Amino acid sequence: MISALSIAREREDGTFEQLRMTPFAPWEVLLAALLITFLSASISLGLFISSLTQNLQQSLLGIFIVIVPFALLSGMATPVESMPTLFQKAVVINPLRRGIEALPCIFPEGATFRELRHVFLFLASIALGAATIAFVAFSKQR
Repeated sequence: MISALSIAREREDGTFEQLRMTPFAPWEVLLAALLITFLSASISLGLFISSLTQNLQQSLLGIFIVIVPFALLSGMATPVESMPTLFQKAVVINPLRRGIEALPCIFPEGATFRELRHVFLFLASIALGAATIAFVAFSKQR
């Protein structure tokens, strides 16, 4: 949602046309938008984890508990189709999986934003959801 609102705002302000006039290829602009959205989701998840912990060691352990399964279940090392059914269902909520799914579409195929909007919407919803939960958790700590 955030990236969609951002692009809509750029169209209204006229800066989207300036972006299209730059020497960047469309796939480069799309890759930058994907990275920004993925980073927003990652930062929000980090804030959520830190809202649940009391010190640095707990935060490091929390990150490790989240990042290792995300990496192993992303489809980067093992195809999702060869995973057990339970893991295939768990992969659906993995933001790393969405990024890995989108990259081959951007580079060789030259996918457009419209074709990858489901990836952007998913990552933006993860970012918004995790940030909201982190905000609520931080507010309760006061």
